[in-house]
Amino acid sequence: MGCDIIIRTEVKRNGKWTSGDLYKKIGKEFQIIEIYDGRSYSLFTILADVRNYNGVMTPISKPRGIPEDASEEYKNLCESWGVDGHSHSYLTLKEMEEFFDKRHEWTEVNHSFIILVDRLRNRLKEHYPYDYSDHTEDIRIVFFFDN
Repeated sequence: MGCDIIIRTEVKRNGKWTSGDLYKKIGKEFQIIEIYDGRSYSLFTILADVRNYNGVMTPISKPRGIPEDASEEYKNLCESWGVDGHSHSYLTLKEMEEFFDKRHEWTEVNHSFIILVDRLRNRLKEHYPYDYSDHTEDIRIVFFFDN
């Protein structure tokens, strides 16, 4: 049994974080377009020091918990997972880009992180199409892990 990550996106509008997730219609139902749906322990380590077995990778941050200002959708999701969800955290695109810019020795290990940053940038462009580069602190991933 492995560890998986559950990631949602949030966008800040008028000072309030709301869901930034995108959906696709499948039949009569709408399904979230996942920003990331893989299992990369190196990504988990970078995001929140989860599964950092050898302690050789530097994370952006230790788990910060569920943000107090999280969207209602995300709070409800966390509640539905109960104790099966652990190591809750969040990161803005700005924080991820700053981490990305400090690292010059990118390897295959970091591939999933690079993809996630790129997808989050694209999601930001969906919400702020004309001035997205001014809003890297206004989009974030909120996430947790399960076993």
